[in-house]
Amino acid sequence: MLCSSQTSMALQMLYSMLLISALTLCSLILYSSPPFPLKPSPSATSYSSFLAVEPTDGLPLNATRTAFATHRPPSYNQSSEGHRNELTRRRTEVARVELDLMRARKAIRNAIRSKSHAWENEDCYVPRGPVYRNPTAFHQSHIEMVKRFKIWVYKEGERPLAHNGPMKNIYGVEGQFLDELESPHTHFAARHHPSEAHAFLIPLSVANVVEYVYRPITNYSRDRLQAIFTDYVNVVARKYPYWNRSFGADHFMISCHDWVLLFIRK
Repeated sequence: MLCSSQTSMALQMLYSMLLISALTLCSLILYSSPPFPLKPSPSATSYSSFLAVEPTDGLPLNATRTAFATHRPPSYNQSSEGHRNELTRRRTEVARVELDLMRARKAIRNAIRSKSHAWENEDCYVPRGPVYRNPTAFHQSHIEMVKRFKIWVYKEGERPLAHNGPMKNIYGVEGQFLDELESPHTHFAARHHPSEAHAFLIPLSVANVVEYVYRPITNYSRDRLQAIFTDYVNVVARKYPYWNRSFGADHFMISCHDWVLLFIRK
């Protein structure tokens, strides 16, 4: 069983990695994001086709992106004013996230230049040593993570495959992370609306899928695991704009199971 200090350290490392990903996304996606809705690439097909398409009103997401390039839901044609209002709302949501990440990057750059940190508690400990390339920048990035970083956990899905995971043994971090983010006490969760979030959690448990769907194990085909994951992504991609907005780049899932590496690349 993982002790509390090991679990806490693992969670902090995961949060730090997610903050770095969020800052990178701001540079690579948010600042250069095209006007919404995104135009799908005509070259991609199969499961990857749902990454950049609009809500499809029942069209199969395993069709090619070329098919979606000419398709628009009826709402876009019915009211140009409503369409403009929707685009304005989406741009405002992205701009708010951009501004927050810009402030975080500015604080980290200032810490690098001044070799000091900006924090309300001036007595806090700044770790130093050869393992850190820039201790002050690392410390300031952790401060910004604690102060700003928010994750939206999708509500779709039912236990035990979603919103639940093992809490002990070698897969313990999977359940601990899900439990932590869905706790009413964590300050890393976006509480009111997904537009507050910098990243989005797909709350599926690979370990529980193996436990409840595969056992007794008669074969090791990953097809059922892939189908469950794809179905979940299809649901949230149709229901919300966030997956399509970033090509899924700001979405993540947590797993300690080695099977996840074999299907997530697909």
